[in-house]
Amino acid sequence: MSRGVFMNKNEIIREIAYKQGISSEVTKGIIDQFIELIGDKMAQREKIQIAGF
Repeated sequence: MSRGVFMNKNEIIREIAYKQGISSEVTKGIIDQFIELIGDKMAQREKIQIAGF
């Protein structure tokens, strides 16, 4: 069984910002919007499926 990799939100933001060559502030805004979108869909009881992992 694979244990996976555990990262907190700030680590994810830093990693994406570095790899994409954009600021952490811009990356944080994108991540925050993504999390908000998922939360909104969950609140509406919509099915959420993130494929390709």
